[in-house]
Amino acid sequence: MSTKERIIDWLNGSDKGLSSKYLCNLYLTGSEELKPNYPFDPSDFGRCYRFLELLTLKESCDLLFKASKVSKEWGAIAANWDRMVELYEEEYPSGKAPKLYVLMKSIGL
Repeated sequence: MSTKERIIDWLNGSDKGLSSKYLCNLYLTGSEELKPNYPFDPSDFGRCYRFLELLTLKESCDLLFKASKVSKEWGAIAANWDRMVELYEEEYPSGKAPKLYVLMKSIGL
């Protein structure tokens, strides 16, 4: 399945939030004009994580870099992405992510 087909499936599904929709718009249009919504909690982070998983590694890195230039919050997310993913993947099976939440608050989200 191509990236485009995966995104179409994602758009037709329910696993979306404002921040993942923002990333999708930025990816599809390149437009930075929408409000740069960012994840406020681990659940919202998870939706962004799963959206970026639809893309190739290069595409997701490029998109995070572009988002990092749009707002200080996305800049903090991009700078801490690897650690955030590590915590998300560690805590996700339990259904709670207190360490990720603490990290998110500590970086200003």
